[in-house]
Amino acid sequence: MCFTVVPVYISIAVKLRDMVSCTKVDVNSLPVLEALVNEFLQFLRQNEGRYFRLEDYTVATAEYQRRAMC
Repeated sequence: MCFTVVPVYISIAVKLRDMVSCTKVDVNSLPVLEALVNEFLQFLRQNEGRYFRLEDYTVATAEYQRRAMC
């Protein structure tokens, strides 16, 4: 499966990796977790136009960027 690389997907992947690494998951549950994540990514891909429209994004102001770095 191939997804268009969208910053939101990258952000989700990074956060998900961190969350899973802090979670106790037994070996039998890993395929279930993988299937659920895959299903979620497919949902995002199918509804990309509904949830991730280019016009919803703007350039962050200098003030916002300054606060985000603290």
